[in-house]
Formats: sequence, C-alpha cells, structure tokens
Amino acid sequence: MPDTYTSQFSGEEIDSILRAVQILSGASTPAELRKKLEIRGDTIPVSAEDSTLISDAVKYRTNPNLLDNWYFGRPVNQRGQTEYTAVGYTVDRWRITDGVAATLQGGALNISYTVAGWNLTTFLDNVLIPGATYTLSCLYKATGLPIRLVCSWGAGKYFFNEQAPISDDWALAEITGTIPTDASIDANQIVIQSLNTGSGSFSIKAVKLELGDTQTLAHKNGGVWVLNEIPDFGEQLRRCQRYFQRHNIDVDSFYPAVMYQHELDRAHFNIPLHGKMRTKPTARFDGSGRYVTATFSQFNNTSILLDTRGTTEDLAAITVIFNALSAATSGWVDSIGDVDFSADL
Repeated sequence: MPDTYTSQFSGEEIDSILRAVQILSGASTPAELRKKLEIRGDTIPVSAEDSTLISDAVKYRTNPNLLDNWYFGRPVNQRGQTEYTAVGYTVDRWRITDGVAATLQGGALNISYTVAGWNLTTFLDNVLIPGATYTLSCLYKATGLPIRLVCSWGAGKYFFNEQAPISDDWALAEITGTIPTDASIDANQIVIQSLNTGSGSFSIKAVKLELGDTQTLAHKNGGVWVLNEIPDFGEQLRRCQRYFQRHNIDVDSFYPAVMYQHELDRAHFNIPLHGKMRTKPTARFDGSGRYVTATFSQFNNTSILLDTRGTTEDLAAITVIFNALSAATSGWVDSIGDVDFSADL
C-alpha cells in the first residue's frame, strides 16, 4: 500500500458528489450530512426489515440462562400439583427440604418454611467452569426474613453467597462470583434459602444463572422490575423431560405386549420416552395395570415393574406379572394410571 493517496477526481467533482449525497440523504447542510453518516447504534436499524435501532436492540440484551425451568410465572410442572409439602421435587428441577411448603400462586413460586435451611434448591448438571465468572440473580419478595442466594459444591463449600434484604415489593437480588480454578464441580447447587433462625416466607418469580459479571434477567421500567425475556415453554419442557417424565396409561391406551413360552406368568411391553433422558430412568407406577389377552381374558391388579435389562435412556421396558396361563399369548396392557420416570440429579 502506498503511504499517500492521489485523488482521481478534481475538487469540483468531489463537491458535486458530496452535494448529490447531501440531497439524497435529506441533510440541509454538510454538518448535518456528517451526522447522518456517523455509524452509531442509535442511527443504524437492525435490518432492512426491522427498523429497531441497534442501540435499542442491545439495551436489554440477554445472556443464555444456565438454569432449567427458571420462570415461575408459567413453570413446567409435570407432577401437576399447585402445592407441595413433601421433601423432594416440586415443579420440575426444583426441590424443597423439610418443613417447607411450595405453592404456585400469583405468577410466582411461594415458599413458606418452619425450619431454616436450604429451602429451595436446584442441582446443576455440568454447567460451571472452574475459573469462570458467573452472576446469579432473582426477582423475589421476602416479607418475614431476608433470603440468601447460594452457589455451592457441597456442605459449607460456597462458590459465592450473599444475603438479599426484606422487600414487600418485587425486588432484584444479584450476586457475582468466580469459580475457584481448583474447585470440584461434580455436585453443584443453586440455593435460595432462609436465614438460620425462625420461620417465614418468600416468593420467587424468576431466577437466572449466567456467565459474566452483569445480570440480564430484568430491568426497571417506570420504577418496576420487568423481565427481559420469557422462556419458550416447549423448550423448557424438553429440557425438563431429560430428568423427569410423567406418562398416563388409562383404559383408552393400547400398549401391545408379548409373552414368552417359558414365562407363562408375565408379559412385556415398551413405553417410548419423550426424548432421551439423562440416564436410564427409574420408574414409579401409580396403579397396578391390566393385561388383556388376544382372546380378551383380563388379568386385573397385576404387579408391574421396570425391566432394567431392556430399558435405555429413550425407551422403558415394562413387565407385568399375573396368574400363570397354560400357554403364552399376545395381548395388550392398559389402566396403569400415572407412570413417573425419573433421571433427576
């Protein structure tokens, strides 16, 4: 490249070109033309089809949320209850501990507790990178006692944790921390907990874990916190069904089953799962099921079990056991009720 540039145009030609550009742009003066030609986010639209200015498009940007089922205004809730009081999973991917009740009401997950501790927990599945910085945020109300946000890899082993104050109105709690480079990340948890004493309650509308040192969960609009995005429910359901699935097998269901000549007291059938699960699932059967032979002989109140020999991450092999027949025959299974497949962490 030469160090100097020799113009191919005369001054008159350059003036003429600039004048034409000024007219076409609608600028009344050369100074206004310069302003129009500046490349800035508040002057450039996203595309020819989308007139939104780039500065507005990135104003409320969002990073990917590393948590599943994080919006409690419309959560995935395959277990189907509006209130949970038993220790274990509630809405998909979120657990409660002893002395805690979780209720879905008012566009939020409402937690009441009589025992202080790790009241609401979700387990992470290999999303943390040692040495990386993360931000954890949530929209919450806490009317009794403050709450605490925790990112942990075991009892007393915190990547970062911080108290969020009492708030009668929706507030945003935010905490940023860097994962130690030598940290174990085999048993990570995100915890929203009460403090160490007393009983109380809090409500959670949304939670986010993201890379970086800035939260992009929500912004304030007119003094009110507004979420930057609402997740796609179908995508969240797909993600949750990697860990838990509920299937209903009623009298209108028809699962063809086969018997083997050397097993005259049992029949076998398969249930295709809704996508590949995290690992081979366990199963809980709500009812006992019914086996109906090809000649319409019915065996009610059969026992039913998951056959681990044929079960995979995307197919459940099921066996029903009944009074022995004199010869094997084909048939079908129905009337089991709810079948829960779990590959939860």
